[in-house]
Amino acid sequence: MRMKNAAKEAKVAEPEFELSGFFKVTFKRNKPDAPSGRQSAANRPPIGRHRPPSAAPADRKQAVISFLEEHGKAKTSDFIEIVELSAGRVRDLLREMVNDGTIEKAGGKRYAYYVLKR
Repeated sequence: MRMKNAAKEAKVAEPEFELSGFFKVTFKRNKPDAPSGRQSAANRPPIGRHRPPSAAPADRKQAVISFLEEHGKAKTSDFIEIVELSAGRVRDLLREMVNDGTIEKAGGKRYAYYVLKR
């Protein structure tokens, strides 16, 4: 009875109970006339690639340079939190900075680290 009362209070469909050798509870989707609290696709903000970037690319590059000035060298994992990007995006950023001559990559694949170009 508590589950049925809780469902009514939450304005969602009541669960169905069965006892046929096993105890089974079936939860249904919300009734069409009851608000679900969820946004429709038309009203939902875009996700994924359409999300505004956390910082401008120039700001990210400056953050990498500042970190290297302070610490001397750093691994890819050190930059993930600093520039607030995924590991793949950080690697892309670092590769771009190596290509334009801002920083240098040293060490092997697994033990790579980055330093400011002298």
